[in-house]
Amino acid sequence: MEINAQPLQEQKTASKSKKIWTCVLLAVIITCCYWGVFLSIDSAKALTIPGIFSLVFLQGMWFEFKGKPRWNRGINGAILFALTLTLVFGVAQLRTLYKEQQLKKYGVISYAKVVEVYKQKRLKGGPVFLAAIEYKIKGKDHYQSIDNKKQLYGVNDTLKIIYSSRNPDILDVKQYKKWNHDTGRITSSAYQDMAGNALVKEDFLNAPPQFRGGMNGFAAYLRNNLVYPRQARIKKTEGKVYVSFVVQGDGTITDVKAERGIGDGCDEAAVEVIKNSPPWLPGVQNGKPVRVKYNIPITFTL
Repeated sequence: MEINAQPLQEQKTASKSKKIWTCVLLAVIITCCYWGVFLSIDSAKALTIPGIFSLVFLQGMWFEFKGKPRWNRGINGAILFALTLTLVFGVAQLRTLYKEQQLKKYGVISYAKVVEVYKQKRLKGGPVFLAAIEYKIKGKDHYQSIDNKKQLYGVNDTLKIIYSSRNPDILDVKQYKKWNHDTGRITSSAYQDMAGNALVKEDFLNAPPQFRGGMNGFAAYLRNNLVYPRQARIKKTEGKVYVSFVVQGDGTITDVKAERGIGDGCDEAAVEVIKNSPPWLPGVQNGKPVRVKYNIPITFTL
């Protein structure tokens, strides 16, 4: 009795080929995700194309229902749709989280000047508006293009930015000043937040904002309300957390952020105590209450 070994050999070859292609496609997918998240922050969207094709081939190899073509098409289509959404939104979310983590841990506050505004054409849709900014890192000029889709920034505008000391190309714009081309100077002493609202600097106020009760009252408020995090106590973490916030015209506190911190829960504790602060006396300029950006260090000592 003869046994034909050819089908068995072909099956083994097909199985081996399937494993090889699986490894190749998984490597492509992982490379796309890694490159998009960590290395090429601005061009990660283009990397979804090879990633999606890899997912198509991968799910086509492994999800087969022989003899049931309708099931095969339907289930494969659903799997492909789910994997595609996971890849596209997953990479975008990872990029956002990575950027936030870098700025929180390694953030450096600096000032940049807009040296050029321009637009780039796309194959589909309208043009992309960008702005080229210049800022110094360790005494050397550094250039970077940032998004300007709302066309907020013009040439010679001054931006207050925070960038990562590990990767200066990762940055976020906090506030900006407008340049008046008719007068050849900054329009006003006020920064504007990202919604376009004026933020008056303390240097140009008739009366800066202050805690009701003065600095002694504010110090007493911190002593009674600032919670030293348990993790920071265990690790004996000490230092200053620099917190920024806006005192509105009615004295309420908004937009509280830890600009530079020491970690171990101290940053969050500092933000929380400022958020819970009672209304302040607002800053006054030309006899009128104005909203003012305020910065203050909060010290943690054991």
